[in-house]
Amino acid sequence: MKVITLYYIMKNGRGEQLETATTTFLHGSTAISASLQSQLAGLHPGDRKIIQLKKGAEGADDDFTFDVTVTAIRDATPDELRLGRYLPPVKIHLQSGFLGAGKTTAIEQACLLLLKQNTPVAVITNDQGAQLVDGHRFSHLGIPSREVIGGCFCCNYDYLEENIHSLTSTTHPSILFAESVGSCTDIIATVLKPLLLRHPEWQPTVSIFADAHLLDDYTADPSIRYIYDKQLQEAQVLLITRSEAFSAQWKQQIQARYPDKIVLFHNSYHEPDIQRWLDTLAALPPCPALPSLDIDYEIYAEGEARLAWLDQEIAIDSQQMANRLMETIDNKIKKENYPVGRLKFWLTPTTLLINARVQTDPHTLSQLVADAIAETAAQDHRPIHTISHKAFQPGYPRPTHRLA
Repeated sequence: MKVITLYYIMKNGRGEQLETATTTFLHGSTAISASLQSQLAGLHPGDRKIIQLKKGAEGADDDFTFDVTVTAIRDATPDELRLGRYLPPVKIHLQSGFLGAGKTTAIEQACLLLLKQNTPVAVITNDQGAQLVDGHRFSHLGIPSREVIGGCFCCNYDYLEENIHSLTSTTHPSILFAESVGSCTDIIATVLKPLLLRHPEWQPTVSIFADAHLLDDYTADPSIRYIYDKQLQEAQVLLITRSEAFSAQWKQQIQARYPDKIVLFHNSYHEPDIQRWLDTLAALPPCPALPSLDIDYEIYAEGEARLAWLDQEIAIDSQQMANRLMETIDNKIKKENYPVGRLKFWLTPTTLLINARVQTDPHTLSQLVADAIAETAAQDHRPIHTISHKAFQPGYPRPTHRLA
């Protein structure tokens, strides 16, 4: 069964033009008159034909003619066949950018705004670890979501595509946000191009988030800076966050530095900025011809290995005690002057989940958190029990697909 897109000019029996429009429908569905559909048989893209609906046929109150030009024909997707109707292409907005750049906050605020506008949305989060604060966050907000865990999108491409199918077939979002883990790059070659190759009906875009304070900071480890710079190269839309204190002259210099990007200075808590970002994405071409990165995977892997990941869940039944523990962990990391990619917590009445991504080694990060737990427990004279703990460095990135 086929999905047909056509442009038509509709006239009544007196030859008066009533309507010009483009429409897309599943052939054989009830979206368009069966009589009209039968007259389209044998047409191919680019073909033009005058078709008619006579007065009295299928409830028509006049004689109508349609000057039709077929613009596209494709095979129906499994979901369209199952539902018996055309499904508009899902817009998949990919987000990347280094840890802590504000991707999750932007997605959350965009989803809330779109839901107010009655636009169905969904989210896919991603992390090298297995316990994500962000997953809890979107579930708590009632936003349909899935997780790709245990590695980046590129190394878990099949899992990503499976989750896209799951969301599009169950919740039918018009817009789906997919947030790549913050240490990942090369998503055009390993994610966007495979998506377009396998699903040309989908409409992916790429937004890269960057903290304004890091754009000119070259004090980080060179291999980590390498990942950061490669992420910036992949942007269709480059969103500069936390830039409120920077001068207009500096912003003009940033615009000039990235002449091939759409640069937005962005505050996710300012609704007009969220709307501007969404409007910018909506205006992008549906199938961008973006170049794949020229990237050295040895340096990329070295940069990821400079970062320690820690996911730890503890049993704690006092919010005050949990607050002190979170503050103690934060203070200890700052005291050691470890660069922090991300430090997030998810507190329930009985547990605390810690997600820490810090530039150090896993043993050092684990010991720092253990010391903070011990100090907090001693201060309150109450034990704190660990439910689960995992600390590690990301492995060598091995993408499922890479299309140069």
